[in-house]
Amino acid sequence: MQFVNLGQGAARVTDILLSMAKIGAPLIYVANYSLVHKLKERNSEDTQRLLSEPRIMLPDTLDCKSWHEYMRECLAACNDRLKIEAKIIAEDLYRFTFGIKRFVVQLLKLAYLEARSASRFSIERRDLQAAFVSSGYSVHKIAVEELVREAIQKSSTGIRKDLKCPFTIPLRSSVIEFSRKDREQRVATKVLVSALTKTELSGLQEVAPNLVATNLPSNVKKTSVRKTSDEEMAKNHARLLAKTLASKNKSNT
Repeated sequence: MQFVNLGQGAARVTDILLSMAKIGAPLIYVANYSLVHKLKERNSEDTQRLLSEPRIMLPDTLDCKSWHEYMRECLAACNDRLKIEAKIIAEDLYRFTFGIKRFVVQLLKLAYLEARSASRFSIERRDLQAAFVSSGYSVHKIAVEELVREAIQKSSTGIRKDLKCPFTIPLRSSVIEFSRKDREQRVATKVLVSALTKTELSGLQEVAPNLVATNLPSNVKKTSVRKTSDEEMAKNHARLLAKTLASKNKSNT
């Protein structure tokens, strides 16, 4: 419904829904956040008819049964191409998708492409990380980062409307706790890697190259030093010479 004549806003969608409601049969319709935000801008008569009894569908939590069942189906669909333990893949995919299943499909597809580009036929954890930061997943990555930020900060200020639930609901504690712990762990890892010596970093590079690559600080550009002109050099030399002579004269007296 949300794709019906976007230029007319929610007017046509409202007319269609109210016309169907007049038939007399119970009316159930599905809408995403964007459409509900548009419907909430309608007059009170329309909003009372169309938004009075919402049933909100939220992404799965990491500890819920349906998420782990979905992970088992993903492992089966990958046909042994996913060489990661079920518990680990459940956490990694949740971290990179915020539990949104269409994001999972896209991420797994891109992860397999990363594996094939490395001449491998199975997906490893480093492929998931590479897929998450790839250009093909960039749009989803922005959405995931916004959702994680909202969960941690408990504030929806500035978040895109298509990601913000139009109805007031408390975020489930398991989602907040996972997002907060994951962020704290990533910060601690980045600090630890940054504090390693060159020898320690080289050793870690051999054992866990992906861990080092994703946690090294960005290269800091060196500030270019302006070349001193001949005139400035002469002035500095004269100033230094005068200071030296003054110091000698003071010591002699």
